[in-house]
Amino acid sequence: MNKFSLIIILIIFIKQSFAQIPVGSWRDHLPYREATNLVQANEKIFCTTPYAVFFYDTKDHSINKLSITNGLSDIGTGAINYLQDKDLLVIAYSNANIDFVRDNNITNINDIKQKQIQGDKNIYQIVFNEGKVYLACGFGIVKLNPDKNEVEDTYYIGANALEVPVYSISFDDKYIYAASDNTIYYADKDNPYLVDFNNWQQVASLPSSTGKYLNVVNFNNQIFINYFNENTNASTVYNKEPNGAWQVFYNSDTFIRRIKISGNNLFIIKKDTIFSYDTNLNLIEQISDYGFANANAQDIIISNNNDICIADEGVGLVIKQQNNSFTSIFPNGPFTNHNLDIDAQKDLICVAGGGRTDYWGNLYYTPEGYTFKDENWQWNIIWDTDVRDFVTVLIDPQDINHILYGSWGGGIFEYKNNELINIYNEQNSSLQTVVPGELRTYIGAMAYDAEHNLWVTNPEVPEVISVKTKDDDWYSLNYPEISGKIANKIIITQYGTKWVQLARGNGLFAFNDNNTPEDISDDERKLFYAYDENGEFITKEIFSIAEDKDGIIWVGTDEGVLTYFNPENVFSGENFYADRIKLIDVNQDSLVQYLLSKETITGIAIDGANRKWFGTRNSGVYLMSEDCRSEIFHFHTGNSPIFSNTINDIAINEKTGEVFIGTPLGVVSFKGTATEGDNNYTDAYVYPNPVRENYEGNITITGLASDVNVKITDIAGRLVYETRAFGGQAIWNGKTFSGERVKTGVYLIFCTDDTGEYTKVLKLLFIN
Repeated sequence: MNKFSLIIILIIFIKQSFAQIPVGSWRDHLPYREATNLVQANEKIFCTTPYAVFFYDTKDHSINKLSITNGLSDIGTGAINYLQDKDLLVIAYSNANIDFVRDNNITNINDIKQKQIQGDKNIYQIVFNEGKVYLACGFGIVKLNPDKNEVEDTYYIGANALEVPVYSISFDDKYIYAASDNTIYYADKDNPYLVDFNNWQQVASLPSSTGKYLNVVNFNNQIFINYFNENTNASTVYNKEPNGAWQVFYNSDTFIRRIKISGNNLFIIKKDTIFSYDTNLNLIEQISDYGFANANAQDIIISNNNDICIADEGVGLVIKQQNNSFTSIFPNGPFTNHNLDIDAQKDLICVAGGGRTDYWGNLYYTPEGYTFKDENWQWNIIWDTDVRDFVTVLIDPQDINHILYGSWGGGIFEYKNNELINIYNEQNSSLQTVVPGELRTYIGAMAYDAEHNLWVTNPEVPEVISVKTKDDDWYSLNYPEISGKIANKIIITQYGTKWVQLARGNGLFAFNDNNTPEDISDDERKLFYAYDENGEFITKEIFSIAEDKDGIIWVGTDEGVLTYFNPENVFSGENFYADRIKLIDVNQDSLVQYLLSKETITGIAIDGANRKWFGTRNSGVYLMSEDCRSEIFHFHTGNSPIFSNTINDIAINEKTGEVFIGTPLGVVSFKGTATEGDNNYTDAYVYPNPVRENYEGNITITGLASDVNVKITDIAGRLVYETRAFGGQAIWNGKTFSGERVKTGVYLIFCTDDTGEYTKVLKLLFIN
């Protein structure tokens, strides 16, 4: 059991609110274990992470996510605080965006984010004084008016209004204090002209005029400061005596992350230890271990019921209860936000959490693999290894508990039931290494054929294609035309032909082993580039490839999308060329442009209705119709909760229709309308069922045979609505043909294909 296994067991999952989502909605799949800041707002304890917020409800013990997918204005949360008098939660983001949260209403204050400021725009702390919000920023202090939801003042407090970083703010009866580099600034807090830098002074007789003053707090009418010496990497906490002299309160030979006031306690937070002092400055408690993990605290508060609550870097929200027991709480999710490749089989999603540079070098991430099933993420992480970067993942279509991760340098890692059972490299397979004795056995991608042979691309070596047969024999294939090239993505077509994407402008390579993987003498093969029907060259740069349900090959390039409508002719050369979908202006009956010709297509996924999802390098995600003649959706950061316009990969849960999108900032998913058809109706059902009187969303009928006709009648057989399924799923808005909400009662849903061979009847209770 690794060091995080016990932690997962201890996490509370009571009444979590992350169940299956409605069609058309979004949700995040971010890591929540790294808690950075926390605050209590009434009965809820809010924790920020580097990506989003979660909160624990102390009354009903539920854990809830709060991210860009369900209301927040941005991704990358930082400082947070709660103003009790106005029932106002203030959340700051790493890009200086601000949200005011009141009940279920969120007001965005983006003035600082939009302002052209050279240098540091971080918001390090949020404090309140006399009903106003003060932000300690990397350039000075910003004062917000929460009643008007606006910036009231900005204070540039350095000499001659110079921008200086403010890491912390505090108040006493007379002054406002600002902790900065090399000094502490102060001013009369009631001075109406604090925008004038001349009204700010530096605290005299500070212990040092070099280094950083990271915190200033007022504890029991006494000022405490946290000083960090950058030369020694050590910190010291000083307090100011009544006579004005500074004395050492706590001296540390390591970094002190924070000093914090909560309740009647002063806390000193180091990476491995928390010290708690009472109002008489007596040390009353010291926490360095939770019983299941060592402390790695970043923030601390005393809750309304006197529990100690800790924001921990590794185990989320830690609560020390009155009986001295510790509990770790955080939402289920991946360990990190790393992702490069996503695979899906049935209702299982797998993510390879590694990375590569633009020059095909390592990012040196710990080998991370993640699986998502039954609404839970599980981790496959290897801690004690020199191997880095899982860059591709493959789920065995015959056994979804059998998963392969390809690493960038260490070969293939084989898992069964989340246990590592094999590592394939140059020592025990036909895989080759670029440099003998070094971790240079690169894996580009993997695919199973119809006979359950495993095909592997092995870039930059003499024989870049290897196969592991169903009998567990390994062979490498000597194809001189692609020797030493970066063979990356591989797909196997309905005709058994393997198509390989070659990086760095080397085009495409197709081969067919004629069902003799051990013998290349009878193989057909071809290295080719993309030319159109007129013989004109299109591009060499290929980034993604997929086959749709009709056997058409879709290729993503740096100049949009190419199609091969006759892939079976790849070796004959007859009428074999790349086609480009022409988008026509119907009003002028003229060519507007080729499909996504200005985009680099980094990922392609085919949904249950044979529609095409395209991920791009700079413009987010497009959903196109089956023939790609019309655009259904274009999701980008300006119109959706997608984290980034740069897309790593896309995969679709064929059972639920949920589309998983990998970005550099993490994985996000959108509940699509199409699922894979099931002629047996094995898991056909309707949700929600019953439909309550206050439900306003769509009703989903799923688990159907492909493209069936769906008729909805009342119990007397009167037809109220009719539609057709997208793949194996149909959507109904709960209204009649005339747009009226149906009445309370039981409704019958008749599902029939065009031949009448595949039929199913479902029941739905509707309450109006």
